[in-house]
Amino acid sequence: MRKDDVTSTETDPKVTSMGMADDDADGVPDAFEKILVLGMTLAAAAVARKVVALVWKASTGRTPPGGDDDRGDASVVLLWGAAAGAAVGAARLVAERQARSVARRRRA
Repeated sequence: MRKDDVTSTETDPKVTSMGMADDDADGVPDAFEKILVLGMTLAAAAVARKVVALVWKASTGRTPPGGDDDRGDASVVLLWGAAAGAAVGAARLVAERQARSVARRRRA
């Protein structure tokens, strides 16, 4: 494979550092996009945390471990943290991508 066969993000001004195409010429999101991304990611994180808590309660029969609650052993607390963190992270990622997609369609 030759060096010039590889596509580089450095040579394409429409590709951001995250490797995602950006429709805005200067790469700066407008206020609508910022507010939309913030709102959708906050909502998605809240919904994901509630869903994970409901699934936890349905599968274990107990409420998830919380802040000052020291009733669980370390493995239960770590498992809850990993499950909640993964769900919230995935939900935020999907919500952010959807919000940016909506904002790009609005600008077009």
